Amino acid sequence: MPRFGMPRKNKDKRIRPGRHVGANDRQRKANTPGLLVTDELQRAIDRCKAKVEKLADECLKGNRKFRDIEFDIIEDRDRCLHALDAEKPKYSPADIRRVTDIFENPQFFVDGATASDISQGALGDCWFLSAIAVAGTRGLIEKICVARNEKVGIYGFIFYRYVKDISDVVRC
Repeated sequence: MPRFGMPRKNKDKRIRPGRHVGANDRQRKANTPGLLVTDELQRAIDRCKAKVEKLADECLKGNRKFRDIEFDIIEDRDRCLHALDAEKPKYSPADIRRVTDIFENPQFFVDGATASDISQGALGDCWFLSAIAVAGTRGLIEKICVARNEKVGIYGFIFYRYVKDISDVVRC
């Protein structure tokens, strides 16, 4: 038996149990980031996709962009830009724009994410930025954002809260 760190003299090339073609593929899949797969997760994904599709169809029929009435940046700009208990705006001038108002051809992710894509704007938001950084792990964002329609500006996300999977729709 060879000692630890010593190369084996016998290089057996036969396929043996546990060492068959595709073992590297399985190992690679085991190391890729993902979500805890449950029946509840699949139901949440299905609900999210259906919700995004329904809302996107309504927007396309009405020739309009998606507007979230619970987080309405047009009619309730101050509440969306600043905390409810804020005495004065932290940033002035402050504004909110759709991604399509800023970029001509916005793309969800181009060549993945890097550390330089995230920049801390103020003290106290590092917890949020760390969550964004984790979501930027290659291959994971597509598992979190399960449905989207860039034309109407709607994105469907899956979150895990209070021991269950939930879905939410975000306007961009």
